[in-house]
Amino acid sequence: MINLRGQITTIIDLRRKLGLLEKESGEDEQQERVIVVEVDKNTVGMAVDAVTEVTYLSESDIDEVPALVKENIGTEYLRGVGKLPNRLLILIDLKRVLHGEEMEGVLHQSA
Repeated sequence: MINLRGQITTIIDLRRKLGLLEKESGEDEQQERVIVVEVDKNTVGMAVDAVTEVTYLSESDIDEVPALVKENIGTEYLRGVGKLPNRLLILIDLKRVLHGEEMEGVLHQSA
């Protein structure tokens, strides 16, 4: 947890939540960040490896996850593919990532 502008905010390690391997000690630690998101009017921090930029996408710039990807890898946390002029972004579904115990903790914390 952190104190964010006077509000106690839960931090979730996104690497651990997604079942990714832990980073080696000292490996790119300077890039690690906490991003703050709002899900269902609840504020949550997410520990991530790095942040390179913040951008906004309209719904028209988001496509479904391709069928080939759905068939070959786990896509339970994917929301879609964001289209930018010079690249594509894989978008995660925060509501699915932050379900169950995490959201219960956030709801109790904000009450």
